[in-house]
Amino acid sequence: MVKCGCGSNALFGPPNGSVSKCSKHKTPGYINLRCPQCITRRCGSQAYFGTLHQKPKHCGEHRRRGERNVVMKECADTKCHTRATCGEEGGKPTHCRKHCSSSAILRVIKLCSGDNCDRARLFGKVGGRAEHCSHHREKDEIDVVSFRCETSGCSIFEIHERPISHHLSSDGIRMCSGCYRSLYPELNKLRVRVEHFVLADIQRVIPHMTKYLEVQDCPIPCGVSMERPDALYVTKNGKTLVHIEIDETPNHENDTNRLMRILASTDAVEHIVVRVHTHQTVDDPSMFVSRRLTNGEKVLSARPCEFSRRMKIIEKTIKRLMRKNKSCIEVLFA
Repeated sequence: MVKCGCGSNALFGPPNGSVSKCSKHKTPGYINLRCPQCITRRCGSQAYFGTLHQKPKHCGEHRRRGERNVVMKECADTKCHTRATCGEEGGKPTHCRKHCSSSAILRVIKLCSGDNCDRARLFGKVGGRAEHCSHHREKDEIDVVSFRCETSGCSIFEIHERPISHHLSSDGIRMCSGCYRSLYPELNKLRVRVEHFVLADIQRVIPHMTKYLEVQDCPIPCGVSMERPDALYVTKNGKTLVHIEIDETPNHENDTNRLMRILASTDAVEHIVVRVHTHQTVDDPSMFVSRRLTNGEKVLSARPCEFSRRMKIIEKTIKRLMRKNKSCIEVLFA
C-alpha cells in the first residue's frame, strides 16, 4: 500500500495517474483511485450500487432500479437492504436504525455533541472538525463536511465561503451547480428546483409583484456583494425591498450578515424579508415529496393539499407586510 507523506494510506491521485495523497492532504482535482468510480459520464463519485455479487457500477445519485449497495454491509433483517449502521456496544454494526434493538447504538456515524441528539455532525468552527448538526449548530459554525467548489470562478471567496460542490468535472475538479451550468450548458438538464416552483406560484397568486422584480437567483447589478437572493422586489419608488427566500432545510442560508450585504447593494430604506420553509416540521409534512422515475432519476413533486395550504398563508403574509411597509423578517413554517 502506497503511503502519503504523513504516513496514512494514499488513496487519491490525478485522473489517469497514480495514488500519492491521503484524503486529508489531497490537492484540488485529485480523485479516489483505489475505490471503483461511478460509470456515469463526468460523475467521478465512488460507486456503491450494482447487481448482487458483482462489482459496484453507480453512485447513489445515478443508481439504477434494482441495484443494491454491494460495498457496505446491509441490515441483518432479511427483507431490508439498508446499510447497517447500528450495533451493540463493543461490536460491529448489524442492523439499520429502523430494525436495531433498543440497546443498540449508532456505530458508523459521529453523532452531534448536542444533548441527546442522534443526528450526524456537519457543522463546526472554520478550520476545525464537525461538532454539531444543523439544529444545534452555533452562530459562527459552518458546514465543514461537504466539499466546496474548486473552480477559478469561485476562487474570489474564502474556502469556507465557497458554495457546496455537487458536481465533478472531467478532470476531477469539484464544482458548484452555478459553475457546472456555466461550463457545461450542453450537459445541464432543465430541472425545476423547489425555490423556482414556489416563486412561480407566488407570482401567480400575486401577479402585480412581477413588475417590481429586480433579480431572481442572481447577484444585484452594480451591487457591492455577490450574494444571490432567491427573489428581490423593489417597490415604493425604490425605497422598499421585498426579499423572498425559499428554504429547503431548517438552516438554509439563515444568515443575518448575508441579508445586510444584500441591503447594502441597494438604495432601499425598508427591507422586508419573508423566509418560506418548505421542509417537514413537527406538525406538518413537507410541501414536496421525493420519488424515483423508471430510469432511476430522482425528482420532486408537490403535495397538493399541503402546497395549497401553505401558499394561501404565504400570499396573505406578503400582502400584509407590503401594506405595513416596515422592515422585518418573517419566517413561515419553521
